[in-house]
Amino acid sequence: VILPVRQDVLETQALVREELVVAVSRAHPLARRRTVSVTELRDVPLVLPRVGYDLRSATEAACRAAGFTPTLAVEGGEMDGVLRLAAAGIGAAIVPSLVIERNGPLHAIRIAKPSLTRTIGLAHRRDRRLSRAAQELIETVRALVRDRSWLKTSPPGLTVLR
Repeated sequence: VILPVRQDVLETQALVREELVVAVSRAHPLARRRTVSVTELRDVPLVLPRVGYDLRSATEAACRAAGFTPTLAVEGGEMDGVLRLAAAGIGAAIVPSLVIERNGPLHAIRIAKPSLTRTIGLAHRRDRRLSRAAQELIETVRALVRDRSWLKTSPPGLTVLR
């Protein structure tokens, strides 16, 4: 789950903090940049996920904090659709650094001033005792995250927690 979860009935455990980056096609005017501030995205058309997605909320909040409403190029559905639209040059997208493939069709630009991150974790009901199988699943997931063998690349700004 994306943390924080605002549900008192859930207990959460943070796993990783991932950096959000601006993803653009290799032909995009920003493609030569290594970093960009949120303020510099004021006039950049953005590919945004549908309303209700955490990345949409995070993008809109960051733009509001920088004093503007984002310019919507197109609204995508799932992450794959957002990435395809950005790769096609429709607009830029703010996405987790983990989803950008090295030497792929998208160029990742780190966001500075302020950087944007999100925390991924596990959640379970606080009022229920975890079964042995659930406990083992949690430990297996935590071990895999610590091991990092699931990563295709070593994205910038990925922090394994605890």
